[in-house]
Amino acid sequence: MAVTMKIMCVLVAALGILSFVFGILAETKKPAAGVPIIGKGMVICKYPSDPTLAYAGLSFGFLLLCSAVGWFSIFYSYKGRKAPTSVFFQSSTFFSFFTITLGTIGLAAAFLLWPIATHHHPNYNITGNQDPHSAACPTAKTGVLGGGAFLSLNSSLLWLVCFILTSNAREDYFEDLDSVEKPKHIEKAEAGHTTALEDDYSSEIISQ
Repeated sequence: MAVTMKIMCVLVAALGILSFVFGILAETKKPAAGVPIIGKGMVICKYPSDPTLAYAGLSFGFLLLCSAVGWFSIFYSYKGRKAPTSVFFQSSTFFSFFTITLGTIGLAAAFLLWPIATHHHPNYNITGNQDPHSAACPTAKTGVLGGGAFLSLNSSLLWLVCFILTSNAREDYFEDLDSVEKPKHIEKAEAGHTTALEDDYSSEIISQ
């Protein structure tokens, strides 16, 4: 099946929505805190089993897929015709949206990866001079995963904006290119037609 612009738009939107959904699930399923178990000179935090890490990882994975498909959709050669990349970046509007899109992806990845990197383990030992009776067992900050989910969704929407801008630039480029090449084809056709007429005329004279 040929890759079309419509298919690419649907893929980008679907992947962005999936990243958003799993990010929200990671936020809502996150436990509020672990249960501290006080020992000698340390506190052992017991956390309930939850799918937060799995949901956050899936959200990050779909963010990467959405970004890859979004990038591919912009620079892909549709119908076998490729427009130079410089044509797109000549537009300050596209350059601005493209830069904002990459920045949004970076923020979304940071919001989703930070809780994964700092998330609780089944047993987390707290040591030091702090009072064990005042120790807490925190989890990822509230709103970080949800913020990453919304940024993932926003990045997919920004990819679609970039896609529309590049589609317009691509159409304008090929229209200008065809308008330049078309007269050349017409001139060649007319020249060939004139040559054929001259040959016919010459053959008639010779036959007479």
